[in-house]
Amino acid sequence: MPQLRYISLDKSRAFSLPSKTIHIGRLEENDIVLRSTRIPDIAAEITCKSGKYSISALQSGNMRINGKKCKTVMLSPGDRIEIGSEIFIFDHGEDDKKVSHEPSLAESVFEKISHFTQIVGRERDLRKLLSTIIKILIETVGGNDAFIFKLDTEEKPQIFVSSNGGISEERFSDTIVQHALKQKEGVLIPNALQDPSFGNARSIADLQLTSVMCSPIKVADSVLGIIYLGAQKNAQTYTELDLNILNTFAVMAGTLINHVEFISQQQNTIRKLTEYSTYYEGIVAESKGMHDILESIVSIADSNIGILLEGETGTGKDLIAKFIHKRSSRSKKPMIVVNCSSIQKDLQESELFGHVKGSFTGAVRDHKGLFATADGGTLFLDEIGDMDITLQAKFLRTLETGKIRPVGSSYEKDVDVRIICATNKNLEEMVEQATFRKDLYYRINQFRYRLPPLRDRGEDSVHLAYFFLEKYKAEYPNKRVIDFHPESIKFIKSYSWPGNVRELASAVHKTILSSTGPLGTLDIASTSNDTQLFTLEEATRKFQKQLIMKTLKCTGGNKEQAARILGLGRSTFFRYLSTMGL
Repeated sequence: MPQLRYISLDKSRAFSLPSKTIHIGRLEENDIVLRSTRIPDIAAEITCKSGKYSISALQSGNMRINGKKCKTVMLSPGDRIEIGSEIFIFDHGEDDKKVSHEPSLAESVFEKISHFTQIVGRERDLRKLLSTIIKILIETVGGNDAFIFKLDTEEKPQIFVSSNGGISEERFSDTIVQHALKQKEGVLIPNALQDPSFGNARSIADLQLTSVMCSPIKVADSVLGIIYLGAQKNAQTYTELDLNILNTFAVMAGTLINHVEFISQQQNTIRKLTEYSTYYEGIVAESKGMHDILESIVSIADSNIGILLEGETGTGKDLIAKFIHKRSSRSKKPMIVVNCSSIQKDLQESELFGHVKGSFTGAVRDHKGLFATADGGTLFLDEIGDMDITLQAKFLRTLETGKIRPVGSSYEKDVDVRIICATNKNLEEMVEQATFRKDLYYRINQFRYRLPPLRDRGEDSVHLAYFFLEKYKAEYPNKRVIDFHPESIKFIKSYSWPGNVRELASAVHKTILSSTGPLGTLDIASTSNDTQLFTLEEATRKFQKQLIMKTLKCTGGNKEQAARILGLGRSTFFRYLSTMGL
């Protein structure tokens, strides 16, 4: 008995055709019920006269036979019937063994995907792989032209591969491409010339496009490009089923592009990290601000000039100090690091200059002191703003004479030490408040570098994240993490990192430790939050900045009025603005 074979990706079903009128449509009263909302209540009818079957569309423009619009047509074995987005194949059915049926679409698509995965295993060239995808699509769903676009740095689509092997002949509708990018989902236009939204587009009329479909190439929520298929001069009418197939291959294309770009990014990161390790002693600095600072430091590193490093906590002042030491002629001699805030004020003099036995209670033996220990090398004084004001005069004299006198001694000793100081305080303000000596400030401030916070260093945050990823991967080889999750990269770029590089390193470290499974991507956003603890000084600075910003907003940006409201002098207020980068 003659029959209609219903074709879809997930199922294939045969409907027998008796010698009576058969109605096809969406209503339950039809003999063949189609569930699609785009199908009319009664879309078509099949009649039989003298053993011959014909099909008639009951609504204009709703039916195509073998790709062409038809009102009524006599059916022949193998005819492809499209009603809306649904597809049927007509079989005469007199002798099933003699009738050659098309393989199910599911089998055909699966076979092509299987073949493509074998090609992926052999081929490494992205253009060749994506060209194979559009070749398979044209073979599977038909069409005249196919393109794969990739988005450039300005989010504009650029042809990457095309079915005609070149990019000179742009036989596509840019209007539809832009629409698909805006929608960020598959777009199907069965009849482009008559479509109310696109029929008047010049590109559609010029190309005589009769059917078009596009699917965005995405990874997570990021659009990387788009696949475009177009049919001209009634060559093909695309259906929802065809769009589903296109969407499937768009997912595969996104995976390929993401994989290739990941490898490229990893190779580029490794190259840059190697360059940093070789030239900048492991300091990652891609941003112009940091790069300029390092280049300037290279030019003065071998001198004995005093250097002051300023910046927020966690910006890497200690690494810069070590870089200066390693780039100097003193690199073979010791570098002694002292955090002035960690030494009790009554012990600072003894720690720096040493003492002799019996000079005070508990001095049971001579103590060399950090100046003498660093002789010939570098002494890095971190948090210099916390040095006791009474000790600053002795420190200044040592800088000027190159001599130290241990506590309790009557004799001076010569020392040859390069001094590098660092602070996260405003020393100019401390000078005005008489909590830091002006003469000492000018002596240590011969060259001053203010290290920018991580939030102002652009792509450095991502490069640093990969630097720490490689570092901690080496420390924990059982944590076989391969990359950051795409959302993590967005988070790393957008987060303010109030704790700067130190906070980023801690976040990557914590994320690797909490990762599970043999392979995976790091979701740093899920393990980072705004609940980190601050020192009282850091919290005070954060509050001050928020208060100043709020006051400026209330005064409409009037700085003098804001200074009066806050009870600050004009010069002091402007120093706050400069220090806070406002």
